[in-house]
Amino acid sequence: MKRRVAILLVALLMCLQLSAQVSIGESKKLPNEIWSLFEKESVLDVSDDVAASIEVRLAIIALFDSWADEDQQKLDIVTPRLRKIAEDYETLKKYVAMTETLESYIYYAGLQEVYGGWDHDAVLWAESKLVNSQVYLSVYAETNVLDNALYYGAMYEPSNGVLFGSVYDKDPRISDVGSYEWASISPYFPKKNSAYLMYLEFGTEINQFDRYYQAAVAADTGVQLAWNAYQTYDDMSVYADYIERTASYLQGLGVPVFMRYGSEMNIAEGMSDAAVYVENYQFIAEIFREIAPDVALVWSVNDVTASDRSLDAYYPGDQWVDWVGISTYTYYYFGDKTDWGDVQEDIDNRYYTGSNANPISKVKEVVDAYGDRKPIMITESGVAHYSKVAEEDMTEWAKVQLERQYAYMPLIYPQIKGIFYFNTDNGITPRNSYALYENQVMNKAYNELVADDHYISEIMSNSDSRYVAVGSVSNQSVVGIGSDIALRTYSIVSGDLEPTVEYYIDGVLYKSTNHLPYDVNISSDGLSTGIHDLLVQVKGAGDEIITSQPYTLMKNEAGGLSIEKGDYNERTFTDIDTAWSKPFVLGVAARGIIVGSEGLFRPEDFISRAEMTSIISKLGELETDLAVNYSDVASSAWYYKYVSGAQAYLIGYGNVYEPGRYATREEIIAAFVRMKGYSTASITSDEKDDFADNYTDVAEISPSFYEDMILAVRYGIVGGYEDGSLRPKSNMKRGEVAKVIFSTFYVQ
Repeated sequence: MKRRVAILLVALLMCLQLSAQVSIGESKKLPNEIWSLFEKESVLDVSDDVAASIEVRLAIIALFDSWADEDQQKLDIVTPRLRKIAEDYETLKKYVAMTETLESYIYYAGLQEVYGGWDHDAVLWAESKLVNSQVYLSVYAETNVLDNALYYGAMYEPSNGVLFGSVYDKDPRISDVGSYEWASISPYFPKKNSAYLMYLEFGTEINQFDRYYQAAVAADTGVQLAWNAYQTYDDMSVYADYIERTASYLQGLGVPVFMRYGSEMNIAEGMSDAAVYVENYQFIAEIFREIAPDVALVWSVNDVTASDRSLDAYYPGDQWVDWVGISTYTYYYFGDKTDWGDVQEDIDNRYYTGSNANPISKVKEVVDAYGDRKPIMITESGVAHYSKVAEEDMTEWAKVQLERQYAYMPLIYPQIKGIFYFNTDNGITPRNSYALYENQVMNKAYNELVADDHYISEIMSNSDSRYVAVGSVSNQSVVGIGSDIALRTYSIVSGDLEPTVEYYIDGVLYKSTNHLPYDVNISSDGLSTGIHDLLVQVKGAGDEIITSQPYTLMKNEAGGLSIEKGDYNERTFTDIDTAWSKPFVLGVAARGIIVGSEGLFRPEDFISRAEMTSIISKLGELETDLAVNYSDVASSAWYYKYVSGAQAYLIGYGNVYEPGRYATREEIIAAFVRMKGYSTASITSDEKDDFADNYTDVAEISPSFYEDMILAVRYGIVGGYEDGSLRPKSNMKRGEVAKVIFSTFYVQ
């Protein structure tokens, strides 16, 4: 009873205080229902019923739905409760609800900062918390379609794939025999490195370490040189001869070289003057451009920038930078303490430590800033498997972080084309050990990760395939390789190192795995031609469902699989369930290219030229406000606006357009060929001869469409029938047109 009275007294005092605060200068009266809710809230605050606390606080907030957001009474009551609700959702591991609540809290805390004088730290806390608390779920599919891979054409940049390597001169298993001799490295790191990571202090003659570089030459392996400088120089010309000697040496090696001068300048104590740093870098870069044009210049920063510095202030300019580099290390404990008390959560959020550690989040700022113009290289990285501060083994935690870095980082950021590991300890890193040679679990995990075919050993080569985010391009399908499709799921759940990912096909569990990156290889064997539901579901340690996402698998007649984001069964027609064209119909209908009416698609109906104008116009997002001059196209006709743009591809005939007749195969196919921009100038005489020999009815093709049909066959837009004909004058059904559109314009 005493406890109950105490709670009521606290609640009463709180309410009186609140009433006094909000009534000053305010005429609006608080809702009567709020007082009983305050009482319930106070009782629940000292209970373990988190779900009930959320319910009561949401009820309090709902009372203010009709109030203006800027009302100070509303701000004072709603804002702190949103934070508490977010924290309670985190306790219940309802991460999606937590992040949604955090977004609301950021909004109201921002208003408090403007109107109520709150400290900006309230917003910063929530923003960093939001980044670290997001529940990530996205599926990537492996494809061998490489022509649209992200590529900047920088020196030694692979158009597809990731360079990799490490430093070995401190690894006692290797350095005692020969620091960079491949025969010494390969027993412990069997996959040939793209490049070795080597270090040189600015001012030290590079030829002192000639044996290291000659070992790289002998192994036909590149070099990533960290040319360390710890201060800026007012007169860099004093070092001109030394810089020229170094440049000449590197140029003469005859293997690819990446040179990064003065890295991590954004935190270096002796490099506080950004303008002088830029002058120093440009001075060196100019010499290298002249003497060592085959050396790639890397401007490399630390993943965290000092609060009084700006990354852009240190950027030398695009003409002096081939690659942007990042030094990034992942560790559990921040600084020299294991416990930062009341600011622990804030530190973990801002510096990605503790349970919020995530190597992908650490590099986001730099990738976002420069990844739209330069390839990114993780020039130096490590995951701490042992904390010297805590004297604690972190292997289990570290292995997951290493997997996130090597399996996920290039997946999420295709700009990242290189990752290099700092395989060193020996007192150089006083707080943590990153050395792979000190931990066989980490050494083994590293080797397994770089064994992936997407990590390439030869700098001038490329990977034969890549992973594409399903849904990264709106309504774009990704085609698998052969009759299978390999999927990789990016999923990170706050506070759960390795949640479980489940794959359900048509409601039946296909695979369950708790091993990152949750790979699954789906075979078309056993799947019928057409569409299939794929549900990807993430479960937490307590087997609770954290989040899920529907996808659609499509199997074509040849047995190939493709995948698209979303559930096609939510957008169907009543007349296509048994139609062979169903997956293609649903694909184009979802994009609004061909639409049905009254729940019918009519896949077996022939398609008119009027309908084709609409399709072509929507497909190419063509102009619809141009005047047209055909005697048979009335300005009141529903298709009038589409003719203006479509006529460049679906041609008219003199002063008539013939919108009412069915379109022929040659007209439709030629329109699509022209929309794709394929050039008839590329057709050779041999190709024309082969075309004439392979098809029985080429004489029926109209002269104006003949070369378009050749290109259509070349690019697989259309093929012949079993009797060897192309049937250019035949009409096309709506289902057929849907298939051609889907295969030509949307399959990636």
